[in-house]
Amino acid sequence: MKKLLSLVINIANDNYYEDLIFRAQKTLDLNLFFLNKIKDKKKVEIIYVDWGSKKKISDLIFINKNFKNQVKFIYVNEKLTKKYSKNFPNNFNHEVSYNVGIRRAKGKYILQTASDQFFNFNMWKNLLSFISSPKLEKKKYLLNTQKDN
Repeated sequence: MKKLLSLVINIANDNYYEDLIFRAQKTLDLNLFFLNKIKDKKKVEIIYVDWGSKKKISDLIFINKNFKNQVKFIYVNEKLTKKYSKNFPNNFNHEVSYNVGIRRAKGKYILQTASDQFFNFNMWKNLLSFISSPKLEKKKYLLNTQKDN
């Protein structure tokens, strides 16, 4: 089934953040809760690109059986991440990791975001309403929750 929106999240379980798994789990739970509440969960897929974690994120984050079709994990092994991240801080090439998720996305629209970015009920409702609008077809937009420096 073609999705309306793919939410692409890059993540690495590399001890950079002490509470990464807790924050990622809480964020995922909140996003799925609000999507379910507005009854639009089938329009959205959430893709985690796991960038070379020693312990895979998919083994550490719990997905309720009701949301298995909305959440996908893509693991990029350590050897590849080192190859593509030689000159990047913390061996984390955000551009390549996002592109891995974008290439696998099934959504008509793609939103890249951080692993601890959650959207409340109104944000999800407004975002899905905005990208469902026929007027959007005539314009080009870049949706990005992270500020470029």
